[in-house]
Amino acid sequence: MNPLAGWKRAASVGVVLLAVGVLGACGDDEDSSDDGSGGGGVSGPPADASVEEFCEIVNDASWAEGVDTSDNEAVVAALQGWGDELAEVGTPEDIPDDAREGYEISLEQIEALEASDLDKENAFEELEGKLSEDENEKVEAFTEYESETCADAVPDVPEVETS
Repeated sequence: MNPLAGWKRAASVGVVLLAVGVLGACGDDEDSSDDGSGGGGVSGPPADASVEEFCEIVNDASWAEGVDTSDNEAVVAALQGWGDELAEVGTPEDIPDDAREGYEISLEQIEALEASDLDKENAFEELEGKLSEDENEKVEAFTEYESETCADAVPDVPEVETS
């Protein structure tokens, strides 16, 4: 999976691919809090969101409105705010276990992201190779789940300034 493909697709299906595919590669190697049940463990995000609630957050690209993409601190702050909303809503009960784990990996990496992770000109290329093959497969499973589940709920995409 090429996490950078998510950057191109994020505007049309939500920012999840950006967050998951590109920024998800920034964290450490700690295990997810998932207990294998698909529910994310006792302390994880909820596993009982309605599909409508989940898709509304997944497809909400409003966090990027007015964010100067040349200001890494602003990008990270906005993305982390969106990640907090995604964690608060959780996932629908029917999400496959591997996709749920990909969701949790993504949230952990969004939370751990720092502006300095994006400072280099080739930051995205460096970040994309840092997840293990297993983690990448789980992130891809989440990406596929959200794409299939939320395809009909894609809103109008706001304009995003690029520099």
